[in-house]
Amino acid sequence: ERGALSVEARLIRLLAFFILGDRQRLADAVYHLKGEPEEHIAQTIMYLLEGDWKAAQRSSSSNGEQMKRHPFWLRVRALALLARDRPEEVLQMLDALETSAASRQTTDRLRLRAWAKMDVDSGEHFKALAESPAIKTIEASTHVHALIDLGAAYFWHGEMDVAKGWIKRALERSPRHPEANWFMGLILRHEGNRKASLQHLALASVETEDDPRLLLELGQVYLELDRNMLAQKMFYKAVLLDRKDLRALRGLGRSYLGWDHELGKRDLTRILASYENQTGFKSQAAEVLRWLAILHGSRKGKEEGLPFLKRATAAAGPLGELLVGQAVYFERAGNIEQARKLYVKALRRDSTLAAAHIGLARIALQTKKRRMARDHLVKYLELEPYGADVDWARKELEQLVNK
Repeated sequence: ERGALSVEARLIRLLAFFILGDRQRLADAVYHLKGEPEEHIAQTIMYLLEGDWKAAQRSSSSNGEQMKRHPFWLRVRALALLARDRPEEVLQMLDALETSAASRQTTDRLRLRAWAKMDVDSGEHFKALAESPAIKTIEASTHVHALIDLGAAYFWHGEMDVAKGWIKRALERSPRHPEANWFMGLILRHEGNRKASLQHLALASVETEDDPRLLLELGQVYLELDRNMLAQKMFYKAVLLDRKDLRALRGLGRSYLGWDHELGKRDLTRILASYENQTGFKSQAAEVLRWLAILHGSRKGKEEGLPFLKRATAAAGPLGELLVGQAVYFERAGNIEQARKLYVKALRRDSTLAAAHIGLARIALQTKKRRMARDHLVKYLELEPYGADVDWARKELEQLVNK
């Protein structure tokens, strides 16, 4: 069969299996493509359908140049990044593309999904794109992935009824598609219909309602909806199931920050004790200490937060993110010189830390060092074109240029 089919025909078959979510036939295709140029594409898609997002991202990254020559590379790469909560990278990837008219709808759909997952206030961007001609044409579409993309975007934007309508249409076209069933399962779980939710999630390789992937996804959604108490429940359970998962710890910290600082201090102190008494949990202990510092006011310059930052650095070493945390504390506390030294030290560890560049830009503006401010603002905008401080950075840079 392999010899009888052209490369184009084999790719069409792969695409068909991907669209239909047919894991078994895709697995067969992977087996029959051993040693062929399309093997990596099939394997990456297989990872995606199995929910192994980390492997999908690694596979699509390591074979990026080859994947770019095929029409569904973009979707595989984008979904792997979105599943790992890195929507800003998707937007940057799409910005770097020379998009043809034929692929505009696909890129706009992926862009819509990315904007829906951004932490910064993205409502205006989302609304403008949702009303664009390329997205509007999907209303008459029967393409499964187009329907799923719209459903996923509205799900993450918190419009559950709209999302459910799109996913229903996708399931009508492909009842066993894993991604469509995943989102329908999430929506039904959100509605409280656990029995129906599990029926759909089973088709997405989720065997229990306490699957860590499910808990993390729901936790992130509840954070976006400002339902921090529900988010805390999801992330806390996820931490209990997998104590090494940094995403779960990060989400748990965010939920306490938006809901109950005192409860967060108590709970995270207990979690920290379980890490500090065992080996192999340095990164996790540092993450918990970082959030304890934040809950004790380190971002506001409160002295109570500093010891936790120092303990985090002692546990995991002088990581750039931890040095930036200390720098922010000293900046807010008014010790500008110490803050500057720590931002510089962080950049020596990792020159791509946007938070350190924006911190040095603030200090440079405060100390009237215009050239330094300009350089760090430019670097920040290069590294973080969709960051929380983008509007402020652009305004300050424009004023510096015009003076």
